[in-house]
Amino acid sequence: MSETRNGIVAEDVSSRLKSAEWDEDIAGRVIAARKKIVRNRALTGAALALFLAAGSWALLPRLNTPSLSIDGMISAQVLGTYQSVFTVSQTQWAENGHTAYFSEVDNLVDLALALR
Repeated sequence: MSETRNGIVAEDVSSRLKSAEWDEDIAGRVIAARKKIVRNRALTGAALALFLAAGSWALLPRLNTPSLSIDGMISAQVLGTYQSVFTVSQTQWAENGHTAYFSEVDNLVDLALALR
């Protein structure tokens, strides 16, 4: 029985080796499989690039577009704090008689600048 099978297999193999149609069929299958692999790799790369671009756009801060509403709010807070702190400080110093001290320092600075 095995001799019959071996003979059938040998005949089948030799007929396929001599057949041009079988060669074309196998070559077509190999090329189709290779094209499928290349196409899948290209689509995977494009999807990955799109994902990275979207992630970068979402996660990275926008450098060239300052938020004017937040900047205005911060500027108003700084200005208000400055005015409340330094106005109170100047009035307290004036009430305690320290304005003469400031004028003496101003005169000293003016004199030093004039000598230079």
